[in-house]
Amino acid sequence: MKSGRRSARRPLFLATFAMIAATDLALRHLGFARSVAIAKRLAGSQPGENTSPETVEAVMRRVISASTFYPGRAECLEQSLVAYVLLRRRGVPVQLRLGVQPYPFRAHAWIELNGRPISEADDYISQFVPVEGFAI
Repeated sequence: MKSGRRSARRPLFLATFAMIAATDLALRHLGFARSVAIAKRLAGSQPGENTSPETVEAVMRRVISASTFYPGRAECLEQSLVAYVLLRRRGVPVQLRLGVQPYPFRAHAWIELNGRPISEADDYISQFVPVEGFAI
C-alpha cells in the first residue's frame, strides 16, 4: 500500500514542479504582466468557497517542496503564482499580493486567504507595504 500512495502523490509533485518551471520561464521571457495574466486565466475567473485548511496546507506544502528541488530560481513570486493557480483551481478564494519595503528596497509576493497571509509570518509580512491596487 505504501508504494501505491507514493505513486499517487508523485504526479502531483511533478505537475507542481513543471508549473514552477513554466512560471519561471514565463517570467523571464514574457515579463511580469503577461505572466500574471496567464496565471489569472489558468486559475479561472470565479473563486470558489473552499476554505479547507487541509487543501491549503497540502497545496502549499507541495509548492514549497517542488520549489526546493527546482534547480533554478523559484522564490516568492514563482511560488505565489503557482500556489494562486493551484488553490483557485481547487475553489480556494485566495488573492495574490505584492508588497515593497522602501529602504533598503525589497519586494515580496504572497498569497492571502480572507485577508490573512498563507504560510507567511505576520512579522515578516508587516515589513512590506502592499502595492495599492494590485491584488488578483
